[in-house]
Amino acid sequence: MTNIREKIAWALAGTLGLLVAAALSGVIDAGPLDPPGAPAPTGKTLEQIPGSWSRALPANDGAPGPSPPAGCNSTRFQCVLGDAAVLDRETGLVWAQDAGAFVAADWTADTSRCLTSQVAGRRGWRMPTFEELQSLVDLSVGSPTLPPGHPFLNVKTDDAYWTQTSLSSTAAWAYDFDNGVLTEPKTNTNYVWCVRGGQEYDGM
Repeated sequence: MTNIREKIAWALAGTLGLLVAAALSGVIDAGPLDPPGAPAPTGKTLEQIPGSWSRALPANDGAPGPSPPAGCNSTRFQCVLGDAAVLDRETGLVWAQDAGAFVAADWTADTSRCLTSQVAGRRGWRMPTFEELQSLVDLSVGSPTLPPGHPFLNVKTDDAYWTQTSLSSTAAWAYDFDNGVLTEPKTNTNYVWCVRGGQEYDGM
């Protein structure tokens, strides 16, 4: 057994020696150590980064319009689906651009309206949660309390907007873009602003 190990060791030593000698003589070419060019970019565009609730993006730094409509190409908002909807890059949510598409109705009816609605032929809409609707609020401006330069149309201030977040089986949170947070009986009539993406939650 010792003789076999010694032979293997001598063979390996001889092979290593040949490789070292070949490398020193230039027979083995490992290639240049410098990279062939600049490294490829590894950064991502805002469209490739999922929405994050931890960042604040400006909405008033886009082109004034009319094509695309004002506010549609800001750092925060991008109009999508033929300018019928708006992607909010802060949260990753997609909102119907027309915030006044439906007349005011009770909570149950408005929930059904979003679930059955189509925007630019796309389904999958729902009533927003309280937190999601609040994510559009900017209290530094007057009525409506939305980010300056926003691209939304027909935002109602004469009544509140329903949210999916229930307080009980008979009441839910609502938000008025003129007067703030409200708790409303589900039989009351309010507007609804449909959203796509995220996760539905009604608090019950």
